[in-house]
Amino acid sequence: MVAGISLIGFPIGTLIGAYILYLLLGAKGKMVFSPEYQAVIAQTPHIRYRTSKVVWILLGLVLLIIVFGLVALFIKAPVAA
Repeated sequence: MVAGISLIGFPIGTLIGAYILYLLLGAKGKMVFSPEYQAVIAQTPHIRYRTSKVVWILLGLVLLIIVFGLVALFIKAPVAA
């Protein structure tokens, strides 16, 4: 539903929404939502996906850069006369 609504936000929202719809409605998306795949998940509850620590560190750095950038936008430097 969100992917369909995001199609309105031209151009970036349209690209992201179209990509999400492609993933959901493609062959791989249909497999993930199939009863067969749900049965595999039920038979292997001990297997969990873990995100790498490197990815978490990179995400933290990106968020830190974004926060510093936003702070820099709102804090004005004194103008020399």
